[in-house]
Amino acid sequence: MVSAMAPAQAAIVNLDATSNSGQPVTLGSSAFKAGLVTLSLGPGSYTVTPVDTSTPGALFTAALRFSGVSVCAGGTTNCRQGYEHSYYVQLGADAPLKFGEGGGIGPLGGGAYYSTAAGAFGAGVATGFTLLSTTDVQFFWFDDIFSDNSGGISLDVAAVPLPAPIVLLGGALAALGLMRRRAR
Repeated sequence: MVSAMAPAQAAIVNLDATSNSGQPVTLGSSAFKAGLVTLSLGPGSYTVTPVDTSTPGALFTAALRFSGVSVCAGGTTNCRQGYEHSYYVQLGADAPLKFGEGGGIGPLGGGAYYSTAAGAFGAGVATGFTLLSTTDVQFFWFDDIFSDNSGGISLDVAAVPLPAPIVLLGGALAALGLMRRRAR
């Protein structure tokens, strides 16, 4: 587990599909959090965007939950076993939320697994969230058998900058407060 000491504002998060955190997660089956990364994020809005190994700091393109790829009804998609791009985000003590396809409960209909890491990455899902106070945010993947996994999921977690008018308004309010204090 990796934990940031001071509130982070942006980070590349690498979820290693072969790394068992030992922390159980109950999501319809008995499994453990894999590649668990915890960031302490300050108040604000954040985006979570899938990235691949072409992004500096990113180690993974997609995860292979099984020892190989099998039975792809769509040629490269809709595989019974194969690569996937899914991850979970847990804000503090809230229930974890899943983003993406897959999940180790296959075989799934509807293209949950892909014959290549690039195909799975193409199905990756971005998300975002807003925090009102500094919160420990967990990012993870889950599985019950780690010995046949390979790869992982890389994510760019970035703070959304405040729009310029809000920054100007904050400065103007501070100046008004200062002027009012001097007038007393």
